[in-house]
Amino acid sequence: MKIKFWGATEEVTGSMTFIESHGEIGMVDCGLSQGKSDSDEKNFASLPYSPKSIKEVVITHAHLDHSGYLPRLVKKGFHGSIICTQTTADLIKIILDDSASINRGDDEALYDVEDVKATLKLLRPEKWNHEFSFLGMKAKLIPAGHILGASSLL
Repeated sequence: MKIKFWGATEEVTGSMTFIESHGEIGMVDCGLSQGKSDSDEKNFASLPYSPKSIKEVVITHAHLDHSGYLPRLVKKGFHGSIICTQTTADLIKIILDDSASINRGDDEALYDVEDVKATLKLLRPEKWNHEFSFLGMKAKLIPAGHILGASSLL
């Protein structure tokens, strides 16, 4: 197994962790970088892996710095499952819709409302403490208490 931390390193936003296991690539969280002068540069930069090669993503909670890059990932070719709790899925819809509408007037938006719609179709809610497969490994989402629906990946 290989783990690559991307974003939220030496800062607190843009959380993305890439995992290679059993010949597949996945992510834990897929967030936007926010608040710094170089945030746009980071959000438009190429990822260390092609979005088309990523099999699945686990989202720990709905905050934009943990889920806000999802529509960009989908826009760039990701078509796998996005695993999270049902409450996180409900909040992601609100947060991503809002983010797309805020970016609507930008010359070069990261994503648009159509990208958000395509993203929402990929959500696969899991119940807390229910075992599922993530990159061929046994996994569970356990309550984290951060915001509604927040979880830790076990």
